[in-house]
Amino acid sequence: MDISRDGCFRRSWATFLSQLLVFLIFVVRFVGVQEMVALHLGQFRFDKVISKRIFSLGIPVASESALFAFFAMIIARMVAEYGAIAIAVQSIGGQIEAISWMTSTGFATALGSFTGQNYGAGNWERIRKGYQYTLLIGTVLGLAVTAVFLLFGKSIFSVFLSDPDSQHLGAVYLYILAISQVFMIYEITTRGAFNGIGQTIPPSLTGIVFTGLRIPLAWLLMAFSAYGLFGIWGAISLTSVFKGTLLPLWFWLVLKQGGWSRHPSKKSRWIVLLPSRLRQNTVISKE
Repeated sequence: MDISRDGCFRRSWATFLSQLLVFLIFVVRFVGVQEMVALHLGQFRFDKVISKRIFSLGIPVASESALFAFFAMIIARMVAEYGAIAIAVQSIGGQIEAISWMTSTGFATALGSFTGQNYGAGNWERIRKGYQYTLLIGTVLGLAVTAVFLLFGKSIFSVFLSDPDSQHLGAVYLYILAISQVFMIYEITTRGAFNGIGQTIPPSLTGIVFTGLRIPLAWLLMAFSAYGLFGIWGAISLTSVFKGTLLPLWFWLVLKQGGWSRHPSKKSRWIVLLPSRLRQNTVISKE
């Protein structure tokens, strides 16, 4: 691999030009040809209600994305203490793991569209079935990726790294992350379902809390056990299991109660989380 200054310079330009090309294609097709919708930019007027709604949906997701990058930098700093090989293994491993999370992101996008259509029609039964089928697809995908990581981890890393020690360390990374693949897919899929009903706070809140939990958990496993580097990776995998367990349970609770209203109040968003008897008493007391 060319890691010289000229090599890095060429790769930087290649990345910039590819992103610029995608942006230009988007401008031509969306603004120029207007394939999706006629924009009528000359008639644009600022709408306070629409803007407020966009911000209310977008701020939780934007906050999570920013914090995720911040948490990832701290985790990378922890990994850097174990040398360049550890950094290379985590970087390459993250790209390999994209097989599952990028694929599941596609299914989550499809589920979000499907859920949004049926949410608008008030058809919660179809939302439930769509969610179940998508989880089934995600389970098959997750188990397949898990099996590949467990059985062929070292072989996969041999494509990228020639050093036997690096290959072995990479295999251990995939072994640890294999545990959480199904749960990671569950989390991403459920994000799409929540987005479809216009609720971005539950997945963002879950993501921020448990992704942030990786830092103290990794520090504890690294400092007070013999796991060391493996403890950091274990913290990443374990918190993915937490997120992939809690978020689907949260959405199933929403489904069980028939969902939130089209324009829920702040209090009604939390009432749905209460057990049936407590929620009934809460409603009666309000009346």
